[in-house]
Amino acid sequence: MSHLRIALKPLIAGVFCALPALASAATVDFEEFTTFQQLGTQFTSQGLRFTATSGDMLAYPVGAVPTVPESGSTSIGMSNNPNAPTPVNSSVTLSTLGGEAFDLLSLRASEGRNQGRFFADFASSALDIMGTRADGSTVSLNFALDGIAGNNPATDFETINFQGFTGLTSVTITGQGGTRGGYAFGFDDVTYQVSTVPLPAGLPLAASAFALLAGLRMRRKSRAS
Repeated sequence: MSHLRIALKPLIAGVFCALPALASAATVDFEEFTTFQQLGTQFTSQGLRFTATSGDMLAYPVGAVPTVPESGSTSIGMSNNPNAPTPVNSSVTLSTLGGEAFDLLSLRASEGRNQGRFFADFASSALDIMGTRADGSTVSLNFALDGIAGNNPATDFETINFQGFTGLTSVTITGQGGTRGGYAFGFDDVTYQVSTVPLPAGLPLAASAFALLAGLRMRRKSRAS
């Protein structure tokens, strides 16, 4: 019996090592960008990769232009060329740096601006948000912005809370609306967490091992008594 106990110990230890840690949420606030700058079509921040699939991205920190930033913190602006022959909606895709699946919990978004100033004819009136999972399934949300916009973004950002945006490999946000094309929008405070890993397939075997060990202990106690 002692040999059986010794054989079971590595199995139980291995299963516990494979158990997932509790996921903790992180908020990407872009505060590392302290000057106004063109971020181009891709940048990384606090565990996430942001890729502009249409248009490019700009960082709007404190004091960058007279009407920016939003409530004293850095935000990201999506821009496009509204004068292009065939304007395309601004769009950005989010993914984790290590390729882990993640859950999108919330973000803040606003109508877009040009150099900090609001122009309704190329600002988004809504956002199409689509998450893609590893199995190819998708989850989507259309969020209508409130249209209350001006040259002070402090009152313009709205919080979008997500339900069911779990186990994602990527999320794409696309601006909609605007009469001249471009469909610019701003975003900030992206809250996400790495998805919890399913319990290991060997967990039932470990449970059986625990039950067997408990039985051995009880048997030993009964013999001793």
